[in-house]
Amino acid sequence: MDKEIFWNAIDFSTMIENLAWEKNIDVLEALTVFVTENSIEEETIPPLLTPALKMKIEEEARKRYIMPKKTTEEIDL
Repeated sequence: MDKEIFWNAIDFSTMIENLAWEKNIDVLEALTVFVTENSIEEETIPPLLTPALKMKIEEEARKRYIMPKKTTEEIDL
């Protein structure tokens, strides 16, 4: 993948979602692949994630038991 400058969170998040679709992997894996292949420090990633992509990553992490499941009191209504 070409080294690109990420101008905003929408462009970066779109690129991660496209990578996930192209490789038939989930977005959490796509993010890991992208960071590894491009030697990007993980600390630079959070500002580049859209709220929608953050939610997808959180859902995938919960499915994989990386994050605890929400209790009924924590569910956003």
